[in-house]
Amino acid sequence: MINASKYAMDIESVRERTRSIARKEKSHRTDLQTTGTRRQALWEAGLLEMMAESDRLMIVPSNLNSR
Repeated sequence: MINASKYAMDIESVRERTRSIARKEKSHRTDLQTTGTRRQALWEAGLLEMMAESDRLMIVPSNLNSR
């Protein structure tokens, strides 16, 4: 004969474990999105910095060219 209360507890513990794993995965996905967004922002900032640096290098005072 099957012990129904033990069986019900086992099902509930499996359900709770499944919910726990789902919560962790959702949290991990959010972390990855945040990390991705931060990486994108840092990359864009680095790109803008490089562009600004190249602009500074290309600007030559006009009095230097006239000599």
